[in-house]
Amino acid sequence: MVSLFKEKSAVSVFLLILLSAVVHVSFLFNAPAVVVTAKDGLIDFIMAPMKNWTPVFLSFLYHLIVIVQALRLNYLLQSRKMLPQGYLPAMVYILFTGLYPLWNNMTPGLFINFFIIWMFSLCLHLSHRDDKNGIVFNIGFIAGLCALLYIPSFMLVLIMLIGIFTFTTFTLKTFLIYLLAVILPLYFAVSVFYLTDMLPLAMKYIPDFGWEIPQFKDSRELIIAFSVLVCMVVLGLMKTPYANMLIVARKGWSLMLTALLLLSAGIVFLEDHSLETLIIIAVPAAGIAANFFIYNRSKIVSALFFWVIILACWYVGWGKFILK
Repeated sequence: MVSLFKEKSAVSVFLLILLSAVVHVSFLFNAPAVVVTAKDGLIDFIMAPMKNWTPVFLSFLYHLIVIVQALRLNYLLQSRKMLPQGYLPAMVYILFTGLYPLWNNMTPGLFINFFIIWMFSLCLHLSHRDDKNGIVFNIGFIAGLCALLYIPSFMLVLIMLIGIFTFTTFTLKTFLIYLLAVILPLYFAVSVFYLTDMLPLAMKYIPDFGWEIPQFKDSRELIIAFSVLVCMVVLGLMKTPYANMLIVARKGWSLMLTALLLLSAGIVFLEDHSLETLIIIAVPAAGIAANFFIYNRSKIVSALFFWVIILACWYVGWGKFILK
């Protein structure tokens, strides 16, 4: 089954659509819910009306978002020579979105993944562009916008700063351009709230920073999901042929790993947030884990891990109700 995704063809795209339906088969019984609160950030304004949408449309929209993101991640990694041709990165991303029950919902983090892929692409473009200031400004603006829209993604501001100076030399001018771009979305938002006499309303979007371990609900499903995810990431790191890669590709993988670690750690600095926020780690995690399926020589072992992930997705999605 895994070998089918190694081919660059229209059939593979159809198989990705089929895979999304298989991974999220629980939607036949429970459509994805819209999970968003004011504590998440200004994205609450955008997503709140979605709670009135029909379950069928939400299921269709979820599949569409996940498949488009998977294809964009796939294109990013291959266009920058980080991975060979095929659809294995897209396959892994779709698998990972079904690993944890809360990730089967329409959450702000799911939408933020679009921006994460976009910013990774911009960072990788820095390596072969002479005029870097425009790209730096765009990266900073998107990172600031993400932090404003979805507060748990605030670590992206630091990650993208690291990314910029991974692919270009450090200068004070570049740093100030990035800092200005990060602040700009907040400036615009405060200006709008002030001009519309809505500053008191804006107060509810101020995050509660503090040191808090997130509440672990469905601990059995949590252990299964993150054990599989961590295992695949470690195997992906072990299989990545760094010595045979271009310098740009090596830097790209370093940024992916940095993003994975910092985004995972960011949740402990926010109060009143659960683990559904960690869907934002799916992008770097899938990219890294795809190396295992690409460079592993044993088709049997690859197929075994593929079906283990499928079974884990089924269990956390709906199998637990049957087993009880």
